[in-house]
Amino acid sequence: MAAVWGLPFKVSMTLMGALVAMLSATGVIIWWKKRKARRWRKLAVRSPASETCRN
Repeated sequence: MAAVWGLPFKVSMTLMGALVAMLSATGVIIWWKKRKARRWRKLAVRSPASETCRN
């Protein structure tokens, strides 16, 4: 196909590939941050300070 449409097609496909890679990377970054926040929240619930407040 690149032989038919030439350089503009190659450039557009390269940009599309880069866009997919960037979306995948940002998705993983967002997931990682949310996962980290959930872990901190679980640790905060189980902390000794919260145990003394219940008594």
